[in-house]
Amino acid sequence: MAESMKGLHRTHRCTEVSNQNIGETVTVMGWVQKRRNLGSLIFIDLRDRSGLLQVVFDEPQVGSEGFEKAGNLRSEFVVAVTGVVQKRSAAVNESLKTGDIEVIANDIRILSEAETPPFPIEENCQTKEELRLKYRYLDLRRPDLQRNIMMKSKVSMLLRNFMEKEGFLEIEGEINASIEAKRTVIATGGSVVYEENAMQHLKEISTVVYIYLPYEELKTRLGSLEQRGVALKSGETLKDLYDSRSGLYKKYADITVDASHMGIQAVAEEILRKTRETAF
Repeated sequence: MAESMKGLHRTHRCTEVSNQNIGETVTVMGWVQKRRNLGSLIFIDLRDRSGLLQVVFDEPQVGSEGFEKAGNLRSEFVVAVTGVVQKRSAAVNESLKTGDIEVIANDIRILSEAETPPFPIEENCQTKEELRLKYRYLDLRRPDLQRNIMMKSKVSMLLRNFMEKEGFLEIEGEINASIEAKRTVIATGGSVVYEENAMQHLKEISTVVYIYLPYEELKTRLGSLEQRGVALKSGETLKDLYDSRSGLYKKYADITVDASHMGIQAVAEEILRKTRETAF
């Protein structure tokens, strides 16, 4: 059963943890890539978009409940782990950026369970394209595709900034104002709220949902603005951007979901619940 993220904040992405953090307590989150149960110790390879990090579960450190949770982990479970960084007790894995360290867990939360995936979530997967496209949401988790997505995001941000400096105009609003769809989830760019025509059109054809986060939690979840592709104007801060948009989000929203300390599954369920309420 999924647990709440309440009170948890990610301190590092997996490969942001290094030997410079030895002795520090960190909180990392991601998918379980592999689990190895040696009886008295359980090892998992934790994966996020940055790469892999080894986590060690020792019952005296994590407690009997935490050790039992670790024993039930399977591939693609989503977990949050808090623990202390230490130098690897076994051989260094030269193929990993984090191959010389590990995290000794003292707390674990299972944020989402998963069924056995239909193909391995790994680099250069040899699975047939037809199956990968059927489960595209899983395919996009593969490390090679994740790198492609991040590269595309960086290139798009650089191009957007260059075009703005050169005086080009943004026509995203016109495109959004022409969307016609039924039984569809439309995930727009955040800047669409600046286009009144587009927002009025979206309100006419759909239920507009505002997923709210307090600024500090949003800042924590975003992590590196460069890696997330957040485009800021010259001299603009993330807080400036947050303040300029939050009022517009509230103005146009038919439904507001407070996602503070909530996981993806819980947010989705709350959106469905509120959407059904507004339909009657």
